[in-house]
Amino acid sequence: MDNRRAKKVLLIGWDAADWIVIDKLIQKGELPTLEKFLSKGVRGNIATLEPPASPILWTSIATGMLPHKHGVLGFVEPNNETGGIRPVRSTTRKVKAIWNILTQNNLKSNIVGWWPSNPAEPILGTMVSNLYQISEAGLDDPWPMYPGTVYPERLAQKMEELRIHPHELTENHLLPFIPDLYKIDLKTDPLPHQLAKMLAEAATIQAATTWLMENEEWDFTAVYFDTIDHFSHIFMKYNPPKMNEEIDEKLYEYYKYAITGIYKFHDMMLQRLLDLAGEDTTVIIMSDHGFYSDHLRPPYIPKDHGGPTVEHRPFGVFCMSGPGIKEGEKVFGTTLLDIAPTLLTLFGLPVGKDVDGKTLVTAFKEKVTPTFIDSWENVAGECGMHPDDLQENPWEAQAAMKQLIELGYIQNPGEEKNKGAAQAVIEAQLNQAKSFLSINRNQEAYEILSKLYKESKNDLRFGKHLLVCLDKLGKYKEARQIIDVYKSIFKKLPPTLGYLEGKILIGEKRYNDACDVFNELYDTQKGNPTLSLELAKTYYILDKINLAIDAFENTLLIENENPMAYYGLGNCYLKLQNYPLAIEHLLQSIEFIYHHPSAHYNLGEALALEGEKMHAINAFNVALTMSPGLIQAHKWLIKLYTEVNEPAKALEHSNFISTKIIMPNIIVSGLPRSGTSAMMQMLQMGGAAIWSDGKREADIANPKGYYELEAVKSMAQNADWLKGVNGKTIKIISHLLPFLPPENEYKIIFMERDISEVMMSQQKMLGKSAKDGYPVMLGKTLTDQVAKIKKWLERQPNMEVMFVDYASLIGNPVAHAQQIEAFTKQAFDVDKMIMAIDKDLYRNNNPKW
Repeated sequence: MDNRRAKKVLLIGWDAADWIVIDKLIQKGELPTLEKFLSKGVRGNIATLEPPASPILWTSIATGMLPHKHGVLGFVEPNNETGGIRPVRSTTRKVKAIWNILTQNNLKSNIVGWWPSNPAEPILGTMVSNLYQISEAGLDDPWPMYPGTVYPERLAQKMEELRIHPHELTENHLLPFIPDLYKIDLKTDPLPHQLAKMLAEAATIQAATTWLMENEEWDFTAVYFDTIDHFSHIFMKYNPPKMNEEIDEKLYEYYKYAITGIYKFHDMMLQRLLDLAGEDTTVIIMSDHGFYSDHLRPPYIPKDHGGPTVEHRPFGVFCMSGPGIKEGEKVFGTTLLDIAPTLLTLFGLPVGKDVDGKTLVTAFKEKVTPTFIDSWENVAGECGMHPDDLQENPWEAQAAMKQLIELGYIQNPGEEKNKGAAQAVIEAQLNQAKSFLSINRNQEAYEILSKLYKESKNDLRFGKHLLVCLDKLGKYKEARQIIDVYKSIFKKLPPTLGYLEGKILIGEKRYNDACDVFNELYDTQKGNPTLSLELAKTYYILDKINLAIDAFENTLLIENENPMAYYGLGNCYLKLQNYPLAIEHLLQSIEFIYHHPSAHYNLGEALALEGEKMHAINAFNVALTMSPGLIQAHKWLIKLYTEVNEPAKALEHSNFISTKIIMPNIIVSGLPRSGTSAMMQMLQMGGAAIWSDGKREADIANPKGYYELEAVKSMAQNADWLKGVNGKTIKIISHLLPFLPPENEYKIIFMERDISEVMMSQQKMLGKSAKDGYPVMLGKTLTDQVAKIKKWLERQPNMEVMFVDYASLIGNPVAHAQQIEAFTKQAFDVDKMIMAIDKDLYRNNNPKW
């Protein structure tokens, strides 16, 4: 820990805190503590994750990992002890959280209220779980703490004494939130009671945290408050200005100060936390998402699992202050996944290469270069996680429990309990699919969603998300079939399905029809920014630039923080050669989403064409840090560096293009005869640096060539020739993937094809015909091989995988070419990639071959 940059760190989580609300209150002078804090540090938006469910998000914050890695997939899980369901537990998390890593490094933590943290983990320091503050009992009834609420046990009694019961609050405690409290009939209106309960819970969390900070040694304190989120879901509809005429006027007058009140209460609590932390402590204040407070508040909440999340804004609050942190500046491109890596860097610890976030190096005054470790999961020693016998996977364990019931080993806990547990599993699967969609692991999402859709077509959520997935995969024929099913059910498609039909029409290149659909939908939903944005993008595709500009500007009138609308306008003005306006709008887009290489590249173009050479050089270089394979950016930099008389730098980029040394390596893989050669040809025509020795010549089976490298065949015995190789595109069949040198980074394009077609193609290549048949067990063997290698790939931190269905590739090469370019982060010649696909070579889709 020689590079330790913080003596202590305090992390404060305010669930659903939102800059729009905060900035308005700061302007009125109503959040003095936060206003002073912001003047001494950095601030910015923080992008949430999908799905925006709090237990999932706060686990990603604590681990730096996406849900499929950390294992927390919802609010509840099956209860394998009593049947039914229970709140999701700390034992469900599969990986180390920041406090576990600190424990391994002899650093003490106070963790209070984190979701989920029950049962409390035996870390070095203190953990008070997320069930600590909850009270369902009356004031005179026993109020025992849940088992496992506090660790260590020696502090349990003290923590129990610090709790504040809702019935202890008086009218004076509630008046700042409800000035007209005396006018309300408390026997018929439950809202004051709910407010008191939430207020008591926040005060309880604050009491435990401040006592621990004052009385226990600590290096790291993390405290989580859910109160702003709970207040917002109940009271935001009453927050001025009144948005919905259906809101009762009397209730609006009673509760219009509640949101302001809870933010002011958090500001007061913040002052005490900062006083106890001291000036030498680095403090981070953040939320997991925002909350719509303006005209974008949804008019209604869907009555299904996760329905309230429609009220969440995708950008939350991030601010940080302390020694070595910049003052009065903004940071860009922050996500929830970046918090854990930043904490590790603050403590001088290496960041695991298997995490999905990054250290926020731009927040520091001095240059910070994080160090890395392969994975903290591989570091042995006591880390404060629960023993293995408590760390069951609730989703797998539920299946085991069902089997035990059927076999008669345990008693059936009851049909209703079983329904609840089964629903919890379904919700977890849906959340997993949503997460996969958000990171473009679309094939894996498809496998989940297609199964859910087939099993429960009446649940529109499954069909909707499956359509999104099919759009991403370019499977428009299947998507059209689903749309047609819904058209047979509904006289008129619901708006969400109508929007998805528009997206499918774009995929089918029926752009004018898509425009008609989006226009018709927008006529009935004038304030919908998603529809307005999609209409603008469609006009842009049709080269109707003026109409596109109008639609993008309309989107910003509805939602003035829409980064893609700014990006679209920037590209429109770039096309119209209005470079100053292009620059202005592209900069606005980057402010909201910094990690967007295309935006930086387009900004570089606009700056270069405007004559701002040095600024253009900066923009292109930023784009290349995010996407090193943007060949056009390298070409621009050769030109610009030559013009500003820096020939050495121009030569660097010229050498880059000539050698195509691009990290990471691209591996095209799959079973033999699954379409790997077609993909290699596609990549070569697009401009990829193909590594092939040409020893295996083209033949009737592969008339356009095999694109193979002889050395690949002996990888199982020797793969040293691959060590240190950067930026090559190599074809390697799937069963040899485990022999890839682990020190390299890889992007793997994994070809998938119907197993019967693979077998037929293999048999035909061997000179056999349909009448010869094929080995009976071959299909199962091949299927098992693919399943096994997929499981292995999931565990490899140095490999990113994109699954490509061969039939879909042949049917829609346009979508796949674009997806491949995005996945590899290389600027390919997409038109040439598309030309590489010869549909006549797809001969084995007929079982009679």
